[in-house]
Amino acid sequence: NNIVTNSYYGLLINGDSNRASFLTVNLSGNNINASERNYADRGIELNSVENAVITDNVVSGYDRALTLNTTTADPFSGNTLTDNYYGLIINHGNAETSSSFELSDNVISGNSINVRLENYAEVTLRGNDLSGATEYAISNATSNTIDARNNYWGEDETAEIEGGTNPQALSFIFDSNNSSGPHSC
Repeated sequence: NNIVTNSYYGLLINGDSNRASFLTVNLSGNNINASERNYADRGIELNSVENAVITDNVVSGYDRALTLNTTTADPFSGNTLTDNYYGLIINHGNAETSSSFELSDNVISGNSINVRLENYAEVTLRGNDLSGATEYAISNATSNTIDARNNYWGEDETAEIEGGTNPQALSFIFDSNNSSGPHSC
């Protein structure tokens, strides 16, 4: 699918929050582009979908490129989320049903905030391009520790990682567990 729009949503999928395990969604090969960023809020949003496959999608020009609300995606790979305010938002509202999944081999770069994690979201990030964020590569607003090893962060960010002793505070990762500033996930 090729969707070019300036409406509020490019693509919205709502599952049944009481029966999320019965809904399976396969999103693959979509190109969703906002014609005017001022009017386009959300490129792709999935709500209450337990079994999502999200691969090889391209989303650009939105306030929120791809939002997963109480949604688990396996696999989540090969996606390109660039030139948005938020590249990816993962928000899981239920601690009892939240489960970790892996984001791998994606290009989530050139956004103000590349990845934002909220409430009980649990993910592992591996082999992604998370470079070029104007604010944060990762903004972790959860109490969970996020495993984000082996990603590409950009030249300056890689130098910052290599210049310190791990674990360390990193200027391009925000962890809300400490309100005094950015820290590693």
